[in-house]
Amino acid sequence: MPEANPRVERFGPPSGPAKLIGLVLRRGLKPLSSLGLAFLVFLEEWTPLGKRAQLWHAPVRRALNVAVSRTPAPRGVSWSKLVLSGVPVERSAPNPQSDTAVLYLHGGAFVVCGPGTHRRLAGTLAQDSGATVFSIDYRMPPQIPFTEITGDCLAVYRQLLADGYAPGRIVVAGDSAGGYLTIATAQAIRAAGLPLPAGLVAIAPWLNLRRSLRGERVASEALIPWRQLQLVVQQFVAPLGPEALANPADRDLAGLPPVLVQASSTELLFPDAQHLAAKLAEAGVPTTFEVWEGQIHVFQVAVDINPDARRAVRNAAEFVRRTTGAAVPSAQPETAR
Repeated sequence: MPEANPRVERFGPPSGPAKLIGLVLRRGLKPLSSLGLAFLVFLEEWTPLGKRAQLWHAPVRRALNVAVSRTPAPRGVSWSKLVLSGVPVERSAPNPQSDTAVLYLHGGAFVVCGPGTHRRLAGTLAQDSGATVFSIDYRMPPQIPFTEITGDCLAVYRQLLADGYAPGRIVVAGDSAGGYLTIATAQAIRAAGLPLPAGLVAIAPWLNLRRSLRGERVASEALIPWRQLQLVVQQFVAPLGPEALANPADRDLAGLPPVLVQASSTELLFPDAQHLAAKLAEAGVPTTFEVWEGQIHVFQVAVDINPDARRAVRNAAEFVRRTTGAAVPSAQPETAR
């Protein structure tokens, strides 16, 4: 019998550091984001799409890459850059390495960020789970059409299988836009006739692009500029037609592997996570929905300074071990990278 409801686990209230992080972002980063978005709105109104994309997308990505290029992996975890099936990847490997892999898909509204911005999160997940984490630097609009992003994710998954990783020892995970890609990639894997991974982790997934197109506001959201989401969908998704705007949670979910969904109860994308968890359970997919009170969007990225984020990543690591049957990693010496 299909499960009628997901298993819901609640965590809160937020810790002192989590509250402070939210306050600082709301008072500091959000006004700066608003100024940046005012510039994007100007480009939206006065610059043709192609030129606008060239004006802001490449410089923003370049600046982020430079800023995070020296971010170290956690102690006891080594990281390296490689290319799998033509796709750049960062590999975070615990010591000793194992035959378990996590395919990690970073967030960033489909247009910014990369493995470097998520290196501490990916490395901590590798450290806690004992799995090797492959963080994909997938291509993004305007470099490729939005609908082709999953092609890069699928190509790396194929390569992991070809390299000897058993599907039952692979978990696909991602946050925000990467949460969308996590579900969409699993559906693409199934459509390609490939064996499915052991599990999926969707962290604060951004799924309802039609709602974002309407630009709804959420007063309590400390991190996401709502106008940015609207612009991204207007520029890069809506022109591709109704199918591009479709919510992966409303497509066929039956037969997918167990899923862990994590989201903050006060963030902009909480309804997306809630809807996904409900639809997965309705389709008979074993689903755990972790609801974290009073956190920022993708608070797990602040794993070094937010104890709630640390606990959430540990929960994700335990999910990886449980679904893949991997052993609990032994304590490693605190040696530098």
